Amino acid sequence: MPPRMYPDRFRLPFLAGVLIAAAERRRPALGPWSPAVEAALTRSFDPELDEVRRSFLETFEDPAWFARVEQKIRDVALPRYLAEARRQTELEQRGWGLWRGGDLVSRIVWGLGGFALGIFLVKAPFIPIPTTWDLLAFAFLLGAPFVPDLQMALLRGRHRRALRAIVEDLGGGLSSGTVRGVIVGGPLAGVLPPRHFDAPLAFEELHALGASVGHGGVVAFDDHTSIRDLVQHVFAFGAYESCGRCTPCRLGARAIEDMVAGHAGVAWDAQRFEDIVSALEATSLCGHGTGLAEFAHSVLRHYGEELAACFT
Repeated sequence: MPPRMYPDRFRLPFLAGVLIAAAERRRPALGPWSPAVEAALTRSFDPELDEVRRSFLETFEDPAWFARVEQKIRDVALPRYLAEARRQTELEQRGWGLWRGGDLVSRIVWGLGGFALGIFLVKAPFIPIPTTWDLLAFAFLLGAPFVPDLQMALLRGRHRRALRAIVEDLGGGLSSGTVRGVIVGGPLAGVLPPRHFDAPLAFEELHALGASVGHGGVVAFDDHTSIRDLVQHVFAFGAYESCGRCTPCRLGARAIEDMVAGHAGVAWDAQRFEDIVSALEATSLCGHGTGLAEFAHSVLRHYGEELAACFT
């Protein structure tokens, strides 16, 4: 087969994206940047590349072509990723810094601009401000550098809407029934009950509740929706959409769907359910499997008793 006919999953752009995503999932837990962290991230590429190489050579007899792809990843994609990962880690470690990543020049310009405006307001003869207010210029000098922070705070406040406002005001509520919960960020993110509807649609707040912003969508379901049916539907979707590359996602999603639905006499087993979810979370190669795990964790956290009652 000509190289141009190889599937996208074996090509450089897609493969580099998968490898970088896998490394990024490990990076936050490695701590401050150091040679050891850089070495750990470099090593994280090896098992992923080994697995893809094995899969490629099982299907295509072209080791030379894949060797060139692998060399490009190590010589180009990996160094670029490590440089960006180091910069990102340093920013995160200092909380993005007082000057939001070192943008000191911009703050100085804001300060000088504010000082000039303050002098103009105080000294201009046609502006009715007492000349005794000379300190106003210094107030502008001190306050102007923080105008960008004020803008960010205003924008954040403008767009931070509580889930209750999104469901009841923007969405108009349900046409019938009572809201029993919402799926936030898509089916691979999380589900929240009404008691948490005062939480804003924001990253940190939703993460603390076991949910995620995801793609920003909010889907409400009413009291006629069975938690068991909801879990079955999401894992049926997950099994259908799985690429089949990793075992936890390929087999685990289908196993949970069968267990929840009772297919082929498969009985509910709470311990097996949690074991499969843990495997999805720890060993899935992309966000599809880990997203299914996040959904399952949120269901167990907020609807665990209701789910267990469906099988008693």
